[in-house]
Amino acid sequence: MAARAACVVFGGTRGIGLAVARRFLRAGCPVAVFSRDRDNVEAAVEQLSSSGPGVVHGHCCDVRNEASVHEAMAWAEQEVGPVRYLVTSAGINLDRLLVQTSEEDMRSVLDTNLMGSLLCCRAALKAGMLRRREGSIVTVGSVVGAKGNAGQTVYASSKAALVGLTRSLAKELASRNITVNMVQPGFIDTGMTRAEHLKAVEGHIPLKRPGGAEEVAEAVHFLATSGYVTGQVLPGRGHQLLLQRCANPARTSAAQDRPWDRTRGSSSSARSQAQGLPTMPPAQAWARPTRPHSCVRARCRRKGRM
Repeated sequence: MAARAACVVFGGTRGIGLAVARRFLRAGCPVAVFSRDRDNVEAAVEQLSSSGPGVVHGHCCDVRNEASVHEAMAWAEQEVGPVRYLVTSAGINLDRLLVQTSEEDMRSVLDTNLMGSLLCCRAALKAGMLRRREGSIVTVGSVVGAKGNAGQTVYASSKAALVGLTRSLAKELASRNITVNMVQPGFIDTGMTRAEHLKAVEGHIPLKRPGGAEEVAEAVHFLATSGYVTGQVLPGRGHQLLLQRCANPARTSAAQDRPWDRTRGSSSSARSQAQGLPTMPPAQAWARPTRPHSCVRARCRRKGRM
């Protein structure tokens, strides 16, 4: 990691953003955290001040406001050091059916989650990343942006749009030695996730627990410092990927509680049935009867072989 390479975390005063700031501080980076709430900024700086050898700074910023974002990035470049790592974690949730959502609430979510990330990325590029031809941007998405969820149409729309932002910007900046990636967490135990929601989904997760903000922070740090990975969306939702492969999730959930040795030494078909997975037909069932090519048949007829 380059000396004095600074990390800026928008939305870095709570949840995943706070954990990301702590992770970069442990790595020795000077870190700047931003939030629109001054009390949250002061509390985060106090909490992070003993997290590692890096130095933490805090500043107020409203990611919905272009002037505020540009002022924050200029301050970070001056006070914290050359910004090499940008993490856009500022976001708000909205649990409401679309027909019950006002236009004001829609714009608030989209302006924070989508426009905020666009403004932060552009400001960081103009502040120094493009000139130095070096940097890494990590956006924070959500599994809801990929899968959808009833009652979260506006929130899901904002997070799905971040995928397009991430992949398109990665292509724009690859020639400038700047990487752009996304983490796409599933159910993470943060202040934005309601306790009753976590309890409802725990039974469907093979690990029997939601993810933690510190675990997402490790993924963010990996993407930011990898150097050669760009344009990637890293999902933190392995439990859902597993369940997608199941013919019957209920059977699979029960099978996961059985000892592994029950399926040892059994055939692949029996093993699949024991784990609640669909069985595959033998290879012969997939084979299509083959006929010689027409040219081959013609030559064989001329030679009296057919």
